[in-house]
Amino acid sequence: MGRINLKSKGYQIIKRWFSILLCFSLCMASIYGQENQEWSQLFLEQAEQYYLVPHHWFKEIHDSMTREETATLSILLYKALGGELSDQKVKKIFKDTNSEEVALAYQLDMIKGKTPHIFSPMEKITREETIMILYRMMKKLGYSIESTKDYLSYFNDQGQVSSWALQAMNDFISVGLIQGKSGKKLFPQGFIEKEEAIVLALRVYEYMKYIPRYNQQDQNIVIQGISMGTSIKKVKEKLGDPKRIVQSEYGFEWYIYHRDYQNYLQVGIKNDQVVALYTNDPNWKSKNGIIMGDSKDKVKKIYPSPATSIEKGYETYEFLPMDGVDRYKEEDYYLYFFYDLLENSKLTGVLLIHQTATRELEGYLGQLSEEVRQGYEKVLFDLTNAERVKAKKEPLQWDEKAAKVAYNHSIDMAENHFFSHHGYNKSTLEKRFKKASIPYEKLGENIAMNLNSILTHHQWMNSTGHRENILGDYQYIGIGTAFHDHEEPYAIYHTQNFYK
Repeated sequence: MGRINLKSKGYQIIKRWFSILLCFSLCMASIYGQENQEWSQLFLEQAEQYYLVPHHWFKEIHDSMTREETATLSILLYKALGGELSDQKVKKIFKDTNSEEVALAYQLDMIKGKTPHIFSPMEKITREETIMILYRMMKKLGYSIESTKDYLSYFNDQGQVSSWALQAMNDFISVGLIQGKSGKKLFPQGFIEKEEAIVLALRVYEYMKYIPRYNQQDQNIVIQGISMGTSIKKVKEKLGDPKRIVQSEYGFEWYIYHRDYQNYLQVGIKNDQVVALYTNDPNWKSKNGIIMGDSKDKVKKIYPSPATSIEKGYETYEFLPMDGVDRYKEEDYYLYFFYDLLENSKLTGVLLIHQTATRELEGYLGQLSEEVRQGYEKVLFDLTNAERVKAKKEPLQWDEKAAKVAYNHSIDMAENHFFSHHGYNKSTLEKRFKKASIPYEKLGENIAMNLNSILTHHQWMNSTGHRENILGDYQYIGIGTAFHDHEEPYAIYHTQNFYK
């Protein structure tokens, strides 16, 4: 793993987060006065949403942090940022605590004992000690700030900072992670309250979560010269302007590239950098020897252990198992391989989603909005034509009338909680087209539910009937996606209508 220097790399994240951190410094209640409890509550709720803190801490939010609690916070933050923990049982080091988090934090060199076998878990912890532990956590993940400019001299109590904490405190100030209290003071020897520690952890998480941990030369998956962490500026220099930009359910935008549906590529952009990639380009190949069209058996020799779940704090979320799809944890992202089950399980698609986007996905369906709904329709259209061009067939033309028929059928299924080619009123596809006054010689329809556009497309391509429609003798297509998102059970419905 390449070491990332946050200063020398010149990431624009510092500038991007400056206004947010300034807002923290002005508004955070227990750290900077009692100006605004609403802001305080907002940040605490966000930290809980990201699984950075145990829920029961919120009942004692103004208590001082203990050494054991700080160890717990450091491990939760480490895991949230993609840190790997050994499956082996951790050896107990200290006589005065049975905390697994303390043992893990010690094993990872984030904390130290008072003596070789005494930790003093219930002892209150100071601000500089807390910052030092989080600083070590960052270094363990391969991040380095190492500012050469003296920022501590701005504060009137810089002399109270212990020698072993000078670099950590200075570096945290240099990127805005701490700004001090009123009167240009840091109070490094003061005990830190839970509220303050939680907000500090949230800042570190927000600052670090999308910073690439690997340089391109160290990554296995590079597509058309683009890799995870590539800046949007370099993406546009390499590929130009995208054909379209659509919103994803993960909260990032998909930039879609192709040349008349050849060399198809989707680039996920968040915070001005690449956080997701997808391609079904038959010419793609990885650095570790995998090429599009390889057998599943060959891929599994290189990637023998699929990822079946993801940890969010103390909870484990199982991935939805799907035929023809394998997931793996690779570097700082989740890697999906899609296989053609009708063609000897050969590799037909590759998807990368940043670990942070995966962790922050809301439930299984994500953030459903009108922008996401429209994006699903357009991506399904592009993927259909990319598939047809690969099969040396003419791309289909978008038909707005057919799209309205498809959308109305998806709405019908969403509102009435059913899944069928027949409408709730028993209407058939033919009747729906005639009602819309669309003349036709031949009709076809695909429907699907509860998957995003990429997963839906690959599931359709692994079904003989759906595949025949996608590659069939048609001229026009209309696609309509609808959400049942106002109450549980939440659901996604897709309808594709083909005709000539």
